[in-house]
Amino acid sequence: MAAGLQAFLFTDLVGMHTGPAVHRAGDWYGTTVNLASRLCTAASGGEVLVSASTALAAAPLREVRLGEPRLHWLRNVVEPVTAHSASAAPSLTTRLTARLPCMRGRMTLPTPPNLPEALA
Repeated sequence: MAAGLQAFLFTDLVGMHTGPAVHRAGDWYGTTVNLASRLCTAASGGEVLVSASTALAAAPLREVRLGEPRLHWLRNVVEPVTAHSASAAPSLTTRLTARLPCMRGRMTLPTPPNLPEALA
């Protein structure tokens, strides 16, 4: 698959993990950052994937909905990681839509004219 098409089809992937990290020279390092990066890679298009520790921290928030836990085998991580798909509750989505004009219309991505050839 062409790199441009791959970037087009798999945008907005988010992975989150809660834990300690080291900030040095304007960047973040550590196991927490690596695990969040691996969860980002494991997420499907448009999905927010959160680790069990992040899900536990977010559980009291009424504006976050968590999906069923799933096991993920991540590159360079010895044990499988439990993660949840996370989404905004309808009340938060309504408030954001009212405040952010860009969210009022349904967001769609244009289909590239050469999609059938690129997928072949």
